[in-house]
This record gives sequence, C-alpha cells and structure tokens, in this order.
Amino acid sequence: MKTTPHWAVGIGYVLAYVVLDALSFVQPLLKLGITPWTPQAGLTVAFLVWRGWRHAPWTFVAAFLAEVVVRGSPASLPALAAASASIALGYGGLAYLLSRRRFAHPIAGRRDAALLVIGSAIAAAPVAIGYVAAFVVAGLLPVHESGAAVARYWVGDLNGVITLAPLLLAWPH
Repeated sequence: MKTTPHWAVGIGYVLAYVVLDALSFVQPLLKLGITPWTPQAGLTVAFLVWRGWRHAPWTFVAAFLAEVVVRGSPASLPALAAASASIALGYGGLAYLLSRRRFAHPIAGRRDAALLVIGSAIAAAPVAIGYVAAFVVAGLLPVHESGAAVARYWVGDLNGVITLAPLLLAWPH
C-alpha cells in the first residue's frame, strides 16, 4: 500500500483549512474575522492528532494564508504571523498533550471524549488570547473590546472543534 507523502497531506490540509475559513466567514467581529463558528479549528485538531504535533507548521501556513486570502486583514505581516503562530502553537500543544495521554482516535469512550472536550476548551483560551492580542498590539482592536473578542474567538473555536474534530477523527485515514 502506497502512502501519501507528508507534503501532499500538508498541502491538502492547508487548502481544506482555507476553504473552511472562507465558508465559515460570516458575521465577523470588526475586520478581524472572529466568527461564531470556526470549523477550521476542528480540522486542525484532527489533522494534528492524526499526523502528530510536529506538523503544526502546516497550521501556521494555513492560518496565515487564510488571514491574507480570505479575511483580507488590514494587519501588518508581523501581526498576522503572531496571530497564526498562536493558533499553531496552541493546537500543536493540544495534540502533543493528547498524544501523551494516549488519546484514542476514533474516540473510544468517555475518557477520550472528555480529554478532547476539556483539552480543547483549555487550549482554545490561549489561542484566543494570543490571536486577539496580536491585533490589539497592532492597534486594530481597542483594548476595551479585547475581552469580548477573546470570548467570541474561544466560543467559535470550541464550537468548531467539538462539532468537527470527532467526525474527522472517526474517518478512516
């Protein structure tokens, strides 16, 4: 049986991420693109659990590309890089911790479901804080709106992970 090269899987993930970002780009907060549902977060968690946390650089590329192509963010390249790094580091860290806890995929029981939900809820918080902080520092989001933006980003990512990641993790790969 021939295996798909790592680079091909990575490029497929990046393309799927950008497409999901485009499809879910509704009701964004300001021009930052913080939406109430983020399916690409679920795709990312599934991808990094399947392929391993060392593939988090693909997440950086996907998030950065989505910021530029889909969202047309007015932020500087360093701000976009910081926001994208927040996503890659946060969900890469989650994938690493899940691998250390012997997380089973497809989800084999309550323990694995709890690990995914609780881990995602925890990981989505620093991702949201880092993402929003990048735009606050860049001067694109007033500090007084950052709390609401973090909450909305956290909810959107958690919705995306809880909705999509279990389905993708059950998919044969």
